Amino acid sequence: MLEDHPEFRGRLEAEFPELIPSLEIDSRRPDETYDEFIDRVIASNDHVAITVKLADMTSNLTNNPPERLRERYERNIGGLRESALR
Repeated sequence: MLEDHPEFRGRLEAEFPELIPSLEIDSRRPDETYDEFIDRVIASNDHVAITVKLADMTSNLTNNPPERLRERYERNIGGLRESALR
């Protein structure tokens, strides 16, 4: 998300300004736990942010992550899926 690649922010703002609010939602804040972050994404009701985060987590699961990350993704992916279907 934006916090992972701040060097692309200017290009994204120029080419896809309508996506910036959703990408900001998908950027974890320094003071948030991961679960708080996911709860905030879901509570946003931003379909783009939810769909992007769901795709990100699904992709991460295919990369054979360490067990602690696998548990984190699996614990939160259901809530994101449910929210994406609303």
